[in-house]
Amino acid sequence: MIWNFHIAIELVLSFLTLLLAGYGSFIAYRIIESKLQKEGRQFHYAEKKYYLLSMIGVILLASRSVNVFYFYYVLVTLVPIIPGAMCPYGVLQANPIGFIDILIKLIIPFGYGLWLLLDYINKQTKKLNLLSVLSKGFLFIMFPLLILDSGLDLMYFWFLEPIQVNCCRNVYNEAADYTPLLSLSNNTASLVFFLTLLLFISVTALQFFQVVNPRLLIISAVLALVVTPLFVISLQEFITPLWIFASKDILGQPLGEPHHCPFCIVKRWPSMIPFLIAIWLGLASVGWQVIIKQLVKIDGESTEKAHPVLGYLRILNMICIIGGLLVLIGHYIFFLLMGVV
Repeated sequence: MIWNFHIAIELVLSFLTLLLAGYGSFIAYRIIESKLQKEGRQFHYAEKKYYLLSMIGVILLASRSVNVFYFYYVLVTLVPIIPGAMCPYGVLQANPIGFIDILIKLIIPFGYGLWLLLDYINKQTKKLNLLSVLSKGFLFIMFPLLILDSGLDLMYFWFLEPIQVNCCRNVYNEAADYTPLLSLSNNTASLVFFLTLLLFISVTALQFFQVVNPRLLIISAVLALVVTPLFVISLQEFITPLWIFASKDILGQPLGEPHHCPFCIVKRWPSMIPFLIAIWLGLASVGWQVIIKQLVKIDGESTEKAHPVLGYLRILNMICIIGGLLVLIGHYIFFLLMGVV
């Protein structure tokens, strides 16, 4: 086990948010137990406790969203301790549970973001029509996710040892015998990259024609599911090698060989951080729209109150996807002008 101040802070924060989520789950259970009657003492009790549960949801979303970045920072602080590690990828190799941990940390903000959007819609209704759905969602979905996240944090750091690892340049380098994905040729990688850009634009464009045909949102969601793995492939096979190679000529940074480590692109080009956040929000907003439309259609008043929220989500998707693509294309044009491409 490796121990330092940052690991201690990470585990303490993880434990405290788990305790808060546990209390929230107790409240959700009591709300469900009250049978959510539309009148009488039981409904008033549920209504009173629900607003406390809502506040807990806001705190958890804020804390777990920040935790994504702090966990990454903890990995950076461990790079000098793990022999052979030159970026967070090497630290994660010392205990592969960390890869699952990061994935769960990206899913939790999606879940709590969805819960709070439904919470907002629910508060706009006169009878808190989604109270039962939200209480059950918190108890049976959100709380177990936090238990899993906190458990993975503990397992990752508890079994983390300063063992010799392969750095990302060995694992992700084009000359290595092994790459997590089969290394694509330059032409194929470029084709996947531009196809990914086209699909991102399609995901956004289709949502603004929902008034003509509501099914276009479903098509947009399907395209979002398709573009997600393509984006990961493009990030590893095209964006990262090109951006890292450019860091040698443009930024004068060492280790500019075109390898595929996504952690290194963030290290060499911090401007990619808002790009990745924008892409995550853009894709998440599509999922939120689809799920919200399915959950609120059981109640006419909730459906009506959901319309403004869905409109804001479409705007969020447009801003994030188009803004993210402008950042990406702007870099690419800059490389063309500099003669790197």
